[in-house]
Amino acid sequence: MRPVKRRSFWGWGYEGAGPDDAARARLAQSLAERFARADLAPARLPRIEEIALPVPRTRAPAALAAIASDDPWERALHTYGRSYRDAVRAQRRDFAHPPDWVAFPTSEAEVADVLDQLGTISPDGGSFSPGRTPFSECGPRSLSCVAHSPFCDGWGRDLVLFHSRCAP
Repeated sequence: MRPVKRRSFWGWGYEGAGPDDAARARLAQSLAERFARADLAPARLPRIEEIALPVPRTRAPAALAAIASDDPWERALHTYGRSYRDAVRAQRRDFAHPPDWVAFPTSEAEVADVLDQLGTISPDGGSFSPGRTPFSECGPRSLSCVAHSPFCDGWGRDLVLFHSRCAP
């Protein structure tokens, strides 16, 4: 059986696919020389074991239990999008507002179940849409989850649905 590649929870690409420590050290040295900075050193890459995620505030509804997970790695992976700003936050180990759980529907009926259970859905990847609070800035009183669909948006990307309700 082949090992399954997992996406990096803190940045772009797959776990272990980026530059190794020696290459990262060479890059830091090159940048330090270029910009006359002796204090540049590569940051240590985050490991899921060292990320202190808040305890989930809510559990997935019983109707979604078979397709939902509150696994720390999944919650960390879905805390942010994949923008540069999000990657920097994750590199700094800032996972203050992760989703409480993640759903993985595998059929149209399961997608409908997720939508029925959650009510209001933000289809913008959780980052921002007019009239909504940014997903990562809802604060500790928000309820959240993420749903991945087996369907794609026509550009080869997974359809991702975020649910977020910020308390006043």
